[in-house]
Amino acid sequence: MYTAEHDTWCQTLLPIINAIRAADDQNVPEPVTYGRVAKALNVYVKTMYVLGSNPAHQSFAHMAHPPVDRKLLEGVRAAFLQRQFVAIDITAAEQTHINNFNAIGAGWTNFDAPSYRQVVDLLKKLNGPLPFWMIEQYWQP
Repeated sequence: MYTAEHDTWCQTLLPIINAIRAADDQNVPEPVTYGRVAKALNVYVKTMYVLGSNPAHQSFAHMAHPPVDRKLLEGVRAAFLQRQFVAIDITAAEQTHINNFNAIGAGWTNFDAPSYRQVVDLLKKLNGPLPFWMIEQYWQP
């Protein structure tokens, strides 16, 4: 279910961004995480292809990821607890994962690639057949 192209883009950008960051500031305390690169990429893709007016980009917009952050995960968790996702076959392990979205403060900024993939797959499952970025309706400011 996870988009391999998205992973390739993130894996390509991650060392480039960290190299630029390290060259700019020799006192960088820690490298940029996969979760941060994924969010930056997601914001760019949404801006260019979802909000853009070029009809040729609509197929690309359909696969765009939402910016996965704390506010989205909290909103999805709240909607799930309010049973807003009906008729979705969720396993007990997936229910536990959703119930723990950001419950212990482990946020998207610390996601490595496998953690990001796991959350994205679960969000896609909850979102059903809609374009993936539309799960942002649960984002809570």
